[in-house]
Amino acid sequence: MEIMKKLSLLLMAALAVGCTNDLENGTDSSIKKISATITDFESGEGYTSTPTNGPHRIIHTLEENSFRSVWTAGDILGIYPVGGDQVSFPISDGANTQSALFDGGSWALRANVKYAAYYPFSTGNYIIPQTAIPVNYTAMTQQSNGSLDHLAANDFLAAAATQPNENGAVDLQMKHLGSFVRVKMVVPKPCTLKNLEITTDKGSFTTAGTVDLTQPVPAITSAATSATVNLALNNIKTTTNNETLTAYLILAPTDLSASTLTFTLTNSENKTYVYKTAGKNIAANKAYGFAPENIKDEEDEHAYVDLGLNVKWATCNVGADKPSDYGSYFAWGDTTPKDDYPLNSCKTYDKAITEAEFMGNPEYDAARANWGGKWRMPTKAECEELLNNCTWEWTTQDNHFGCLVKSNSNGNSIFLPAAGLHISTLFRQGGSAGLYWSCTPNEDHQKACYLQFGSKTHISFWNGRYYGYSVRPVTE
Repeated sequence: MEIMKKLSLLLMAALAVGCTNDLENGTDSSIKKISATITDFESGEGYTSTPTNGPHRIIHTLEENSFRSVWTAGDILGIYPVGGDQVSFPISDGANTQSALFDGGSWALRANVKYAAYYPFSTGNYIIPQTAIPVNYTAMTQQSNGSLDHLAANDFLAAAATQPNENGAVDLQMKHLGSFVRVKMVVPKPCTLKNLEITTDKGSFTTAGTVDLTQPVPAITSAATSATVNLALNNIKTTTNNETLTAYLILAPTDLSASTLTFTLTNSENKTYVYKTAGKNIAANKAYGFAPENIKDEEDEHAYVDLGLNVKWATCNVGADKPSDYGSYFAWGDTTPKDDYPLNSCKTYDKAITEAEFMGNPEYDAARANWGGKWRMPTKAECEELLNNCTWEWTTQDNHFGCLVKSNSNGNSIFLPAAGLHISTLFRQGGSAGLYWSCTPNEDHQKACYLQFGSKTHISFWNGRYYGYSVRPVTE
């Protein structure tokens, strides 16, 4: 039944074409062939090298960031005379080249009629008007790190209506309706990757739409949108620490310039690496590059915020589950919280130690000892940078008082709860002051630098190292 249905549709289409005066039976081969050239992608934001051609059918050239797009044997164009019904034109010459000839067989062209085209042709489109050619940007699967073959199925092409020349030939310039997107992500540890999800916090991705070939510049009209798009990864393996994964997608044009994009890589154990970067205004027929920054990986459940400073600040205190939680308290140089913080009780009290010896050393640095990896306590200079380059607003979060610290350069922010301090067995100033250790010692070996806020916000050396203060980690 399905075969008979398809034959019936083909017969209907053939009869419809036979009734139009825009294509006719002919024997002169000079007016039966259409030349089609795949135009180059233009260089967009973040893509420093322009691909010589886009990823329709792609072969690599010798240049690192350069690709060549070619037609291949079996390719078929859908051809629409303006005001007429479509006919399929299969490739007849020029496979594996950028420009190829497509032959209408018994159908010849009229010199006084314009012809538009789209790719890829589908028999299911025979009864679809040229104002509603369907496109779909789902179900992409990349086979290996840096491979491009999967892009062809989503690289929809179209050419505006074009008049035959004096010889009756048509030279169609097939432009990419979508955008070529390259994403480079550093994967911290060897693993097998199975999926990349991209999420936007503002706007949306077009996942399906239609194209109107009667327009002077054919473009996609969105029919379905989503806040996320997925690229399946066919068990792509990384074999070394910090290996770069290069992923490629074709996306429908969309303005995401006001958005923050989150890239989530999932491995075969369903653990994730999370990356973020600013969005872009993604236009048709352009190539874009993204190099999002890793903010969270499968073994590090701690996130950070880029405030436009020399270091990234964590979103939570050590020992806290969320930004508003107080977390744990540490004497300066101790790496575990205590029930009692008496005088002279910390291991660094009256000990000569430099900032360089302390910073990132798990023997002394509570951030590195408890969170590991890339985390450490901030220096005095980094606390001063946070103080002088951000706006501090006293506020509440989850019914906890504290300061919203907002970057003056990019508008990003962190919340520092007013977690108070521990002296001996006493807990003081909870909800009215925040005191956060740096890794910078004082010269008298009994005190250390800390950041304090509440009634005033400043950097201080006044209190002793044995006090129990909060720790907010930073990373490079």
